[in-house]
Amino acid sequence: MQARVVLGLVLLALGALGALVSVAGADLGGGTAVAIGVLLLGAGAVAAAPFGGSRALLLLGFATASIGGFLAATDLDLEGGIGERRERPATVAGLPADGYRLGVGDQRIDLRDVVFPVGTTTVKVRQGVGELRVRVPAGVALVARGRVSGGALEVLGREEDGSDADLEVQSPVRSLRRVVVDAKVTFGEIRIQQDGVTEGRTR
Repeated sequence: MQARVVLGLVLLALGALGALVSVAGADLGGGTAVAIGVLLLGAGAVAAAPFGGSRALLLLGFATASIGGFLAATDLDLEGGIGERRERPATVAGLPADGYRLGVGDQRIDLRDVVFPVGTTTVKVRQGVGELRVRVPAGVALVARGRVSGGALEVLGREEDGSDADLEVQSPVRSLRRVVVDAKVTFGEIRIQQDGVTEGRTR
């Protein structure tokens, strides 16, 4: 029983440390949830030790801590929820200031209704796991950046896959209206297309 109490206290310390690190780093996504879960499981294990019921909590706690380590190592971002997203903004004002986010799922962003102004407009997209599709209208100078920790990219006709795949492709279109699409998916697939463009040039 004493050993279980000690292990429970270890889980408490791990959870508290993880929560502090997450808050200090302003990470309110999956890492914080895991840290809080470890903290609660550690507390439960200590409380249940006198009654001999903490073994399952200890096993669950260490499994949760292992998942937390995986999330931290892969920089997996689960903010934004789960499911399918279909976004088709009508104006530049309709673009979210902090970018599009999805935790797990299928995300489609269609920008073809937007009349982009002269100058540079940046569209940022962040996704944890799943498929991402972005479509851009003809007539704008597009710079498309795609990054996956594991998966595949198809950016303006250029392809890359594997671990830490990274592509930055420029559209051949010349225009004073410049759009930068900055997309990152931790595990999954990214496809960025522009109407009228079959292949861009890598930068």
